[in-house]
Order: sequence, then C-alpha cells, then structure tokens
Amino acid sequence: MSKMNHSTQWSSSDVGGLCWVSDPAQAYIEARVTSVEKGVVRAEASDGRTFDVDLQLPLKPPSRKQKEPPRRILQRVPLTTNNGVENMDNLQSLQEASILDNIQHRFRMDLIYTNTGPILIAMNPFKWLPIYGDDVIGRYHNAPYGSLPPHCFQEAEDAFSSLQKTRRNQAVVICGESGAGKTETTKLMLHYLAVVSKRQSARDAKLKGTTQSTGPTIAERMVASNPLLEAFGNAK
Repeated sequence: MSKMNHSTQWSSSDVGGLCWVSDPAQAYIEARVTSVEKGVVRAEASDGRTFDVDLQLPLKPPSRKQKEPPRRILQRVPLTTNNGVENMDNLQSLQEASILDNIQHRFRMDLIYTNTGPILIAMNPFKWLPIYGDDVIGRYHNAPYGSLPPHCFQEAEDAFSSLQKTRRNQAVVICGESGAGKTETTKLMLHYLAVVSKRQSARDAKLKGTTQSTGPTIAERMVASNPLLEAFGNAK
C-alpha cells in the first residue's frame, strides 16, 4: 500500500483536522476527523455520513469475504487558489486524492490542462473551447517552457524549439484511454507545428533575401494525412 493512497500516521492531535476517505462510488469523499482510538479513525463527511477507518486493514491482503475494498484515509489540504495548481509538483500534499481534486477543480473551470512535472495531463472537455486560435499560437511560440499556463501548444513548442536547437529528432508520447482525446490532441499539436514552422520558414527566407516556397510544409502534409492515419487506427 503506497503512501500516495493511504496514511497510517494518525493520532489524537489530528482530531478536527481535514481528511479524505476513499469511496467506491466517488473515489474520495471530503471529511473531518472526529476521533482516533486504537488504530481506528472516525471521520464525518459533509453529508453527515460517518466512517470508521481501520488503519491496518488496507495493508492486509484482500479477503474473498470482503464485499468491497476497505476504506482508506488521507490528509486533506484545501486548495488555496481559485484556479487550483497548474503544476501538481507544487501541491502542499501530493497524494492520490489531492491530485484528483485539483484536476477536477480545474476541469470544472474549463482549465483542462495541468502539469505534473514535465508531463501534461489533458482532460477531454467534450466541447470546443476557444483556446486554440492563432492568437494563442502566437503567445506560445518562442515562449520559455513554464512561463505560460499548461497547454498542448506548450508541449509542441518545447519539441519544436528543442529540434531547432539540437538538430536531433524529437518524440512526443500521447497516451490515454479510449475517448480521452488523443486524436484531437495530436491534430492540435500538428496544427501548431504547421503554423509555427511556416512562420519560421518565412522569417528565414526574409533574412536570406530569398522567396519562401509556396508548397505545403512537412507539418502541413502531416496534418492533411491525419484522416488517413485515423482510418488505419480505427480499422478492425
């Protein structure tokens, strides 16, 4: 059992403190510690329900007699900013419940991108958000990594700038469950690369006093080929 999803360090001094209690339906429930006695923490949720959490039970091997996993408990530190935390490395208490709470809080505000160190977590909003226009592309192009809010354009820009600096191939791994938005994220990043590479080519041509090629860039060809790639991906 990891410290990320269960804490056994509770004492009478924690009475009145905030906590998370695991729940099979809601993942975690906000609660407050009401007592700590003989290795059992009693916590009361905001809806009035009371839970008695045996601190050692989650550490034991699962039993066939258990109808559901034993409840787990974690310390709860409320978010102190209206927009949550952009990079979860900066959470005051970094554990499973606080990560889920931060992502959910930001998702409700249509802030669908959150960083965990160098990893970008993207939530599918199941609607179109006005955060992908040319004006947004212009803000992220040449912007230092981390100077702007988390965004898939930030990851594309990081790969593009690293390619220019090192002249070495770059890779971006996009993974997730079915319906998570992998294909849409890929298309958005390819669109970003198509736009900024064309702008870069135009600047380079101007500096050299040459005429920019009027044909499609490699990135634009990749964007145009995306429907074909999707067809292969969806084939059974």
